[in-house]
Amino acid sequence: MGATGEECARAGDWVRVKPPPALEAGEAHVWRVEAGETPEVAGHEGVLSEDERERAGRMPDEGVRRRYVAGRAMLRRILAGYAGRAPEELRFTCGEHGKPGLPGEVEFNMTDSRGMLLYAVMRGQRVGIDVERVRGGVSVERLARRYFARPEWEAVSAAQAEGREEMFFTLWTRKEAFVKAIGEGLSFPLRDFVVTTPPDSGGARLLSVRGSSAEGARWSVLPLCPGPGYTATLVVEGPMPRVRLLDGEALWSLPRMYAERGR
Repeated sequence: MGATGEECARAGDWVRVKPPPALEAGEAHVWRVEAGETPEVAGHEGVLSEDERERAGRMPDEGVRRRYVAGRAMLRRILAGYAGRAPEELRFTCGEHGKPGLPGEVEFNMTDSRGMLLYAVMRGQRVGIDVERVRGGVSVERLARRYFARPEWEAVSAAQAEGREEMFFTLWTRKEAFVKAIGEGLSFPLRDFVVTTPPDSGGARLLSVRGSSAEGARWSVLPLCPGPGYTATLVVEGPMPRVRLLDGEALWSLPRMYAERGR
């Protein structure tokens, strides 16, 4: 099942598949995996690189360590299916601001919030994805004023109290997905570009980047709803392709080695 245009993909739209399907031109695959806040990781550390295992070993919080191991292991399982190699054979590069890459294969991005893992995979187009759990106890108006562009923080302040947290986190995912797509992360100030605010008359979109509406128009934005209590956004360079929403739960049981497959 695909999602295009102004739709917000709901939890029931995600289709469970195994192994990863062929990635066609003009198509984006978005994977959802609900790992939980303290996932079981026995047997999954073996597919990680030495650097990834060392990084995990330095994490003092057990929940954070488990989510990191689960997230990286699933990333390798997903990308291995597209690359036609074993998960542990993949060699990632690291951009200037920390964005991982897989040269000569696919463009991808991943995100995690409280054990909800999302992965976006494409060919030939930069892509970013972000997910957040909508939660109370956060000073959303203060954070919006600190980080967002003026039209955005004004919208958060003007929102009804019962919907203010959801609006803030929705805007946060839109902005974070963009800076992840360009590979700069939070080194690119969030106030330097403007996104639409819900209910998005005319559809979610990037209005301007550093004052340039033309630059904003080069990017496409798709809201995602991966599950109750979560909000997420996919940002793609160029027109929004056909998006396939895939549930990756079955990938945990894939055999260690992948059969060679065409790209």
